[in-house]
Amino acid sequence: ACPRCKATAAPAMLKTLLAALETYGRWLERRRQAKRGQTEAQTRAVQSVLQAASDTRSYLYDLRQGGSQDRSRETDLARRWADAAVDVRTVDRRLSSLAVSSSVGWADPDIGDDAMYGRVEDQLELIQRQCEWLLEHPDGSGR
Repeated sequence: ACPRCKATAAPAMLKTLLAALETYGRWLERRRQAKRGQTEAQTRAVQSVLQAASDTRSYLYDLRQGGSQDRSRETDLARRWADAAVDVRTVDRRLSSLAVSSSVGWADPDIGDDAMYGRVEDQLELIQRQCEWLLEHPDGSGR
């Protein structure tokens, strides 16, 4: 091969390599940004579930303190749980299913007896533990 060809080929190869590295760097940055977006979306979804759980605990506390059943508040809880179920469905299907169950439970006044409220407390504890786990493992590690 001619020495002149080697001399011109090296800078061209270097230029191609640098372009490839720049492209790879941009791809990595887009991946990081997408992952950050997923983590933020997961946090918002879990926050929605935690808010529904907190509102439910508040209502149950009021009932234990002698408050009367409030269908308007229960309807609001049913909506909050339904919204939370939709928000969290791509993050954790089991948690979404629990939120749907909570929504249905609050929407149907026929199941609003004392025994149901005890089960709700247990379910809220399970939901809270799962939310805490999701917040501690935003990348899904440990699954």
